[in-house]
Formats: sequence, structure tokens, C-alpha cells
Amino acid sequence: MDQRKRDVIEAGRWLSERRAELGASSILVARMATLVANRQGDPVKIHQQQISEIENAAPDKGPRSLRPWFRYVRAAFDSGLIADALGKSPPETDEGPRDEVFYIQSESGEIVGRLTWFARGST
Repeated sequence: MDQRKRDVIEAGRWLSERRAELGASSILVARMATLVANRQGDPVKIHQQQISEIENAAPDKGPRSLRPWFRYVRAAFDSGLIADALGKSPPETDEGPRDEVFYIQSESGEIVGRLTWFARGST
């Protein structure tokens, strides 16, 4: 097995662990990664099936190398965008109160909007 395939399998393990930590669906990961890409001027559309192919990669199945768009998947996790979308932002810090975020969900549970109440520190 060549190094490129090993990189895909390693990325799949990483992705699976990160999704499990947050309880994120592959659909949400694909949408947030697409959002990151589009914000950076890349018109790519990342699909749930592409996320699953990497996550389920094995020596005999899945892509032979990582696609260039996978950097947006990493960025979506590393930036906290996915955690934020799931309402799993870090707790209040010693710096004072945090903004409160409320998510609007459709009947199917899909996040369709977000309201943010901005915190005010005591002065």
C-alpha cells in the first residue's frame, strides 16, 4: 500500500473520531466544509457521500488519495465551526460571560438558523 492510501485511511480515522466526539453527522460535516470552502472563494460542493468514502476507506476500497477539498473538512473542525453549529462551544471562561447561541431547527432536526444573544460584561 502506498503512502497516499495510508494518508486517506489515517484521515478517515481522524474524521471518524472527530465526528464521534461531537456527534456530528456526515451531512453536517459536508455542509460546513462547503461553507468554509465557499468563504475562501472555492466554489466546490462537498457531499455526504464523499465524507463517508474517506471515513470508510480501507486498503481495498475508497479513494486512492486525499482530495484537495479535505483541507476544508479539517478547517471546519479546527475552527470550531462544526462544534458551534452543534451548540457545543467551549464553556464560559474566566474572561466573563459568553454569548448565548440558540439554534433554529426544522422538523427533521436540520439546523436552519441561529440566534445569538451577545453577552455584556460588567463594567
